[in-house]
This record gives sequence, C-alpha cells and structure tokens, in this order.
Amino acid sequence: MAKPTYYKTKGLYEVIAPQINGYRDIGFKQNRTVRFVKGTRFYAEPEKYGKIIRFKTSRGIV
Repeated sequence: MAKPTYYKTKGLYEVIAPQINGYRDIGFKQNRTVRFVKGTRFYAEPEKYGKIIRFKTSRGIV
C-alpha cells in the first residue's frame, strides 16, 4: 500500500489521535511541554527521518 502524497506537502494538518507531544529535535529525544490534542490543526512542513515522516511546526517537531 502506497503512502498518501499529502504527507509530503507543506500545509495544514489535523490531529486525529487523542494527544501527541511536541519535541525539540527530529529524533524525538528532547521533549517539549507542547501538546497537540485531538482536533488541533497546525501548519507544518514534512521532514523525512529514515522511513518515517515527521512534521516541523513553529512549536516543535511532531
């Protein structure tokens, strides 16, 4: 199954999980106090980290 192409474009994204954390680095080693709860919308730029796509926002990496 191919990954959707919308993960590769810069734009508006919405959280569908109950909660996700924000991090300072792309390796998810330095946690921030920022939390995104279900329904939150944020602008982000996707960044590839290995086989995983992570999102860079103005508040941190999610």
